[in-house]
Amino acid sequence: MLMEELRKEMDKLYMDLLPILEKRVEISKKIGEYKYEHNLPIYDEEREDQILDKIEELLEDKENGGEIMGSLINFFEDSKMIQRSVIYKLEKENGREYKY
Repeated sequence: MLMEELRKEMDKLYMDLLPILEKRVEISKKIGEYKYEHNLPIYDEEREDQILDKIEELLEDKENGGEIMGSLINFFEDSKMIQRSVIYKLEKENGREYKY
């Protein structure tokens, strides 16, 4: 397969992922709002472990599992960053500190 074909295939995957990633960001923001309102911690180790365990079970290609799990962990970190940003904004707007 030529490099050009591989790049086209990768570009298609990016375009397929874009709506999913946009939805994920919006949900992360809503989660941040909820955690601020209910004074819940940003980091939920049990939840992350449950997701990783479930994904590991479902992986068809175990050989590439490490790379996939690493990407998911990066997604978790991005989500926490988005939540922190939302909480910071809400603290400024409401004058109420997030205390967890």
